[in-house]
Amino acid sequence: MPAIGAVAHLMPRLDLYGSIAKTFQPPLLNEAADPGTIDKGVDLDAQTSWNYETGFRATPSEWLSVDLSLYRLEYDNQVVTSGGVRRNENDTEHQGAELELELGPFQGLSSYFTVAAAEAQFESGTNQGRTLPFAPKWNLGWGWRYETSLPERGGKAVANLRGRWVSEQFSDSANTVVAS
Repeated sequence: MPAIGAVAHLMPRLDLYGSIAKTFQPPLLNEAADPGTIDKGVDLDAQTSWNYETGFRATPSEWLSVDLSLYRLEYDNQVVTSGGVRRNENDTEHQGAELELELGPFQGLSSYFTVAAAEAQFESGTNQGRTLPFAPKWNLGWGWRYETSLPERGGKAVANLRGRWVSEQFSDSANTVVAS
């Protein structure tokens, strides 16, 4: 499948990047052999997509790095799970932005923060305009890492603490909202 990517080094600590790729993926064995899918008599086809991404990476100092990217994915026949059954959907589109900040290390301690905003929707069919199942609008991540050397052992010790928050999402293609 065709793909092209490029990186432009605009300044010593600033890169601009981008890529375009065509993908092809036949159904995975666990998708094709899923009992819910087989019981419904669904025969899955391969999915294809065009993927576009652009962004920049900056390291303004030794202790700070920033990565901001924008992306768009255009699928044909995407395999989508809804109501426990996997099916090919005609056209779907995903687009969004991601930001990652990394701080450190300061005396062995470093941290990171990520935020991703996304939109994924059906572009045709009975669910046109609806959000794809299991496609949250927001993802937040954060973490800390402490690293120290162990000279007597000739190695190092590392401890990580990570967190993640994901916004609500639909569990079916009809975007059913269940009252709590």
